[in-house]
Amino acid sequence: MTMENKPEMRFSVFNEDWKLCKLGDITSSYSGGTPQVGRSEYYNGEIPFIRSGEINSEETELSITRIGLDNSSSKLVRKGDILYALYGATSGEVSRSKIEGAINQAVLAILPHENYDANFIVQWLITNKNKIISTYLQGGQGNLSGEVVKSLILYTPSYQEQVKIGQYFEFLDNTITLQQRKLEILKNQKKAFLEKMFPKEGENVPEIRFSGFSDAWKQRELKEVVNFSRGQGLPWADVDDLNGQFECILYGNLYTDYGTIIQNIKHKTNTDLKVKSKGNEVLIPGSDTTPTGLARALFLEKENVILGGDINILSVKHDDGPFLAYELNKLKKELIIRIKGTTVKHLQNNDLKDIVVSLPSLEEQRKISSLFSRLDNTITLQQRKLEILKNIKKSFLQKMFV
Repeated sequence: MTMENKPEMRFSVFNEDWKLCKLGDITSSYSGGTPQVGRSEYYNGEIPFIRSGEINSEETELSITRIGLDNSSSKLVRKGDILYALYGATSGEVSRSKIEGAINQAVLAILPHENYDANFIVQWLITNKNKIISTYLQGGQGNLSGEVVKSLILYTPSYQEQVKIGQYFEFLDNTITLQQRKLEILKNQKKAFLEKMFPKEGENVPEIRFSGFSDAWKQRELKEVVNFSRGQGLPWADVDDLNGQFECILYGNLYTDYGTIIQNIKHKTNTDLKVKSKGNEVLIPGSDTTPTGLARALFLEKENVILGGDINILSVKHDDGPFLAYELNKLKKELIIRIKGTTVKHLQNNDLKDIVVSLPSLEEQRKISSLFSRLDNTITLQQRKLEILKNIKKSFLQKMFV
């Protein structure tokens, strides 16, 4: 436990020492319960039933009746009450309730006493989540309890400083939430365009298209429009981003480092291999532990990039490479059904050759891929803004609490 009684950073009008106290001494708390399962009269009522994974939600999957509440140990909470997850994968998560409802036994309601600020306590619990989990849950297993939470030791400043800190982080949280919503809207827009700007199964024209185009799209098997090849093995140990001479992509990079359009190559090596990109190629990873990881296509325009093993290389003959990558991502289910393997999944070039793609004119392909590329760039920009906001909050949490 730190012996400091002032934070590294604070608002300039405050200079008093922070006081050591126990969370149970400055708050009241209670957990809930679950009405008997199988009693139909207890469920589908007017009271939202908040479980540990829903403490930050505005809606709940289940609701209970007043009879169910009265005949169980479930307890009511008000909008704004602190909710703390005790059990399961969400242990240690905390939020202020977005709704009035009832809680089950995996949720602890925490009510601050007079002169103690709810937002301040929430942010302290967020700051100390990892420490609490590592101290009381061995290997991430087990449950927290109300008694454990009550025993937590914290430093608190004056009520006025608590309020100021709580308001600041509430502002940051609201900004982060707005940014997350912007990002979600953009992702949903892209999903809708993917559905409407490519023909549905059994059709040869899309629901929405650019003006000036009316010809039916032509169906082709993938082997007619690309030449297939495979990357060459390159160990992670040979990657040297600081001193490497040659740009390289390993199959694992296709999951973590790039969107649909690969723009800036992030890794280098001094190992000069024969298999290099020629430009206008679609790359599909060949191995993963999950089918959805394999079922993705990325476009690489740049030449002379070393391509590591377990990468399926599709060299596009006459069509627009970015368009083909977007279409293959739209056809994710078609890729998934071709994946083989149990623990480690595999997707080979031969598995891809008979996939049927729909192709408009080259000019229309380019217009469509340009639209999705702009959408992707905007989504990436918004994701970066979100990460910056989260990092700002993380930094301030570390510096504004003792």
